[in-house]
Amino acid sequence: MTALRAHVSPLKMMWMSCLFGAPAVSLHVHADDAKVTRPVWVIVVTLTNRTTGKRVREDELDPEMRFDNQAQCERLVAQAGSIPGTDDFSVVLTCRLLISV
Repeated sequence: MTALRAHVSPLKMMWMSCLFGAPAVSLHVHADDAKVTRPVWVIVVTLTNRTTGKRVREDELDPEMRFDNQAQCERLVAQAGSIPGTDDFSVVLTCRLLISV
């Protein structure tokens, strides 16, 4: 449980960097690089334009943060809490099953 809490602050820093245009690598690139051989759960950050409702970017938060089950992933997302957005953008974290490639 303590290890999960250690990730919360860096996670929020990464979300904020997404809001301010820091480069992020798409999910398919992470999957190709990692050569996933078994299903794992990952945290996905989605940036949405509030005005248009269109998804601007959707990326895996950290390719090194992989979870064996959904409960582990969702527990960390819940600990992170809500993510501050801006007037123009909203940020949402979700857990997604990444199947082997």
